[in-house]
Amino acid sequence: MSTQERWDVILKFVDGPLSYQGDIVMRGPVVRIGASPGPGGLKLEGYRGLDDRQAVITAYDGGSVTVAPVGVHQVRTAPHEHVEWNEVLPIRGPVYLSPGDAIHFGPPGRGGTCVFVRSERLGVWQQQRILSEAAAPTDQPAATDVKEIDAGGRFPWWIIPSMVGIGSIFTCSMGLLVFVVSQTQVTPIGPT
Repeated sequence: MSTQERWDVILKFVDGPLSYQGDIVMRGPVVRIGASPGPGGLKLEGYRGLDDRQAVITAYDGGSVTVAPVGVHQVRTAPHEHVEWNEVLPIRGPVYLSPGDAIHFGPPGRGGTCVFVRSERLGVWQQQRILSEAAAPTDQPAATDVKEIDAGGRFPWWIIPSMVGIGSIFTCSMGLLVFVVSQTQVTPIGPT
């Protein structure tokens, strides 16, 4: 019985809400992509013109990665993301991906575009992060800007002067309003 190692897929979106997340690591070997792909899939929330299950990305056999549309849904691939997606025909079956290839999910003008970054064995990115954290020297605790809270005082020192200032401004404006109203003369209507 042969054991098949798991490969994770790393994508980077170039437009839409997911473009702010940087590299997105997804658990392989099968990644479902769409508006509602189900558990373990990549949910493309905020993208227009996508079906619940738009495409499937698979990573098997030493990291070879393919993308395929689900049913008749539109998926386009190109060697880079700077193409006119109107001129690229949708794929009909699985297409192999190389690092740097662009994938567009949905019709042109809608949907989302991402770049296939690479595929990695299970846990490689976690292992690199753990090793880099362990290599960083941490003899001294890191400096922080957090200040201690003084629970002895009931309120800050600036509350009283600001309340006096607000009260004096209110009193002066009310006095001025009363003075202006009382000084106006109304001419009586009718014969004198």
